[in-house]
Amino acid sequence: MVAPHLIDARQILSDLSAEMCWPISVIPLTAAGDDETAATVGVRLVREGQADASMKGHVHTDVLMHAVLDAQRGRRVAGRRVSHAFVCDVPTYPKLLIVSDAAINIAPDFGAKAQILQNAVDLAHLLGSGTPKAAVLSAVETINPAIASTLDAAALTLVARRGQIAAGALVDGPLAFDNAVSLGATMEKGIASEVAGEADILLVPDLVSGNMLAKSLEYLGGAVVTGVGAWPPNSRRADVASRSNEGAAHRPGYREPAAPLGGLAGKDAFGRGAGRQLRRTA
Repeated sequence: MVAPHLIDARQILSDLSAEMCWPISVIPLTAAGDDETAATVGVRLVREGQADASMKGHVHTDVLMHAVLDAQRGRRVAGRRVSHAFVCDVPTYPKLLIVSDAAINIAPDFGAKAQILQNAVDLAHLLGSGTPKAAVLSAVETINPAIASTLDAAALTLVARRGQIAAGALVDGPLAFDNAVSLGATMEKGIASEVAGEADILLVPDLVSGNMLAKSLEYLGGAVVTGVGAWPPNSRRADVASRSNEGAAHRPGYREPAAPLGGLAGKDAFGRGAGRQLRRTA
């Protein structure tokens, strides 16, 4: 369960609570007159240990990220690249899928991809996967010097197998999307892999492809998608900019969330389907 701390103009929160028939008089509330103030307060509450995560309501992502990355008052972790992950509950897939990075790093090089992969593995561990399976995606599953992403994928696979990155995960690539999530496609193409067909993490070549993939899963595949940004975590506290689908539980055909990563029993970490979001929350 989530114990919220609401941040917004008091009148806006009062109007929303009346509209939703949800009394908020017993919920901690910090008044904020604008988006910038709301974002700054939300980040400060996490930094000071009064909250475990910042959840984005209707504050623009750029505003929240500016507060998160502020050199003096933000939550950036020295020496670690900030990345984003979409956590997707796809109706036709038996477990949650992490798609990264689809919102922050536009065209990551090999070094950036290694850090994005590590952040995604850390997130998978936090969500309950003991040994997450990470598929490094490209358009094809074979190494092709003309397709740079296949070279990066092969290199990431090698350094992961040597234990240099992504400890506690299985990493393989290049894999095309169908090979990563379909055992049938894997068998048809004769791919020998511990990851193919059963991926928990999809490491995409760039922001454009990742963003289109995640939104295709959401809008065409009926997935419930939550965005987790400003990663990695600092100690036990996650620096999170999260967007949950509003009113997911009221969608036609909505189902209970899939098992967490790795097929563990129980609900996932995001408490999805909670109805309409308030405008700003911490």
